[in-house]
Amino acid sequence: PNFVKKELNSIHVDELISGADTFEDANNFFEKSKQRLAEGNFNLRKFKSNSKKLEEVVFNKYPEDKIYSTDITKVLGLK
Repeated sequence: PNFVKKELNSIHVDELISGADTFEDANNFFEKSKQRLAEGNFNLRKFKSNSKKLEEVVFNKYPEDKIYSTDITKVLGLK
C-alpha cells in the first residue's frame, strides 16, 4: 500500500518523479517501479539521480533498455 501510494503520487503524465532518504530506498523504489510499469507494458527508461552511485547501478543493470540521463533535469518540459 505504501509503494502504490508513492507511485501514484509520483507519476506526472509520462514521467515518474520521486525521491528517497537512502541509496537502498531509492534503488528499491526504482526496481519496483520498473517492474510494476513493465507489467503494464511500459518501459521506464529515463533516469536522473543526484547519486552517481545509483545512476551507475541502474545504467549497468539495464544496458539493453537504453536507460539514459540528461545533464538538464526537466519535469513536464520545465527545467
